[in-house]
Amino acid sequence: MNKLTKTVIILLVFSGITFAQTSEELKASALRDAKITSEATLKFDFETVFKHTYPPIIEIMVGYETGMEFIKSTFDKMKSEGFEFENADIISVSDIVFEQDEYRCYIEGFNQMKINNMLIKAKSYMLGIYNPEKEI
Repeated sequence: MNKLTKTVIILLVFSGITFAQTSEELKASALRDAKITSEATLKFDFETVFKHTYPPIIEIMVGYETGMEFIKSTFDKMKSEGFEFENADIISVSDIVFEQDEYRCYIEGFNQMKINNMLIKAKSYMLGIYNPEKEI
């Protein structure tokens, strides 16, 4: 279990948002993208996860290819140690705020995982950031 204490946080980038959208439309877009990213994570579809990842996070991971290799190796190692995601549900999206030239919110999730026949249930939170220059 000690080897699994590191958590990878993926920051979402909302797609399809325009400045004319209402708060409810923004929340619907955030919810849609969070669900897409959550489902992709369960399927180990990291290409889709990275499409919804905030670009500065990929830069911190020393670029797309290095970040992708890191994510894949981390999940492979977790799997080899008996860790598996059973479920990852998106529960809610907070109000969308506009600050520092970005739309931001947080997304509450619920994860169910298993490691060596022990069941782990936990709430999770992701930060959603809309980047108006990125199209998904």
